[in-house]
Amino acid sequence: MSISLADARHGAQASRRLLVRTIRALEPFADSLTVVGAHAVHVWVQQQWGPIDMEATRDGDLVLNPVFIASTPKVVDLLAGIGLEAARPERPGIYGLRDEHDRAFGERVTVDLIVPEAFAGPGRRAARVDGQRNSLTRAHGLELAVYDRRLMRVSTLDDGRPDEVSVHVAGPAALIVAKTIKVSERFAQAVERPDRLRPKDSGDIALLMMTCDGATAAQVMRREAHAHREIHEVVDEAARAVVELYGERNSLVRDHMAESLSARFAAVDVVDAVDEWLASFESAYRG
Repeated sequence: MSISLADARHGAQASRRLLVRTIRALEPFADSLTVVGAHAVHVWVQQQWGPIDMEATRDGDLVLNPVFIASTPKVVDLLAGIGLEAARPERPGIYGLRDEHDRAFGERVTVDLIVPEAFAGPGRRAARVDGQRNSLTRAHGLELAVYDRRLMRVSTLDDGRPDEVSVHVAGPAALIVAKTIKVSERFAQAVERPDRLRPKDSGDIALLMMTCDGATAAQVMRREAHAHREIHEVVDEAARAVVELYGERNSLVRDHMAESLSARFAAVDVVDAVDEWLASFESAYRG
């Protein structure tokens, strides 16, 4: 079932409001926070093209660097103070509004608090952070966002006077790494779970490529991976995967790029921009 433009806009607005409220609530750990995911992509898209509607989303994503997280105050207490609760107790780190407790999970507005796998300690689901038991989740692919980020103003999407907050936002290189890892993993599982390989994810990668120079992204990846050896493996994995996935003509995920952005850009313009970015990126990354 397709979603209407009005419903998509409403969901994105509600999600951004919750993200801004969450950032404020976590002010004691402000240095640890970095916006990632769809909201971060939208911030860079707005930087490039000005005001533009955000794609449908009901969740916001924040990376937390455990180096800056003390054992008190408790994350769960800070979030409870703004009316949030664990939205999926079996998956730590995902929070939703208590007012939406009786809704199906897919209908709730949520925010994910994520520690990148390289910094999350031992375990399978919850990140291990002293004093913050079962309050944060973990994910592979977001490691570069700890270092490639910029302090920016992020505002709500409501009409009228927006509410805004100052917070670090992951840079295009970090977001391309994260999105590429996500698409690569889902592409490998496409036969068993075709529903998880969404055109929007590849569309986001294309948008990010259109907001930054490929050589610059490569330089950021190389510099940070060299300076922080704990992230070298995941950055290199993404650098190889982005060329393999999107450099192949007529590949499914490459078609997804043009399909996802068809309402905004001609397919030939998307393909040309992606090819130019990949050529610049590959040359610079190989050095």
